Amino acid sequence: PGISIQRYYQPVEGVGLPKEGDLVRVTLQPRLSSRDTYGCYEVRDHLPANLAPMGEGSFQERGWWPAASVDGEVGFVACGGYQDAISYTARVIIPGTFTAPAPLVQHLETPSLAAVGVPTEFVATPR
Repeated sequence: PGISIQRYYQPVEGVGLPKEGDLVRVTLQPRLSSRDTYGCYEVRDHLPANLAPMGEGSFQERGWWPAASVDGEVGFVACGGYQDAISYTARVIIPGTFTAPAPLVQHLETPSLAAVGVPTEFVATPR
């Protein structure tokens, strides 16, 4: 019920833990209830310190438009109740275990219509 957002990490190539230098697919899955689909929403994602976004060319959204990519935070905006997953690419820049702050989905005109996901631990190994 209501609004929610989940985040997943997956290596672009191979299986298991990604290594330093590897590309990782970051997928955000916002969910809106049928009564909350009116208007425009923003999704903001904070990457863990060992990942760097690969730039606007790496965004593979349908219905979501890239809004920002600054200091490890990536943003998207959509209007009209889009609920497709948002997917973008990031590169592992250092090995280790880091925690990404929770992602956020929020209505642009009614900020109280919002949901915060959960912080996510991301582990990468040395090359």
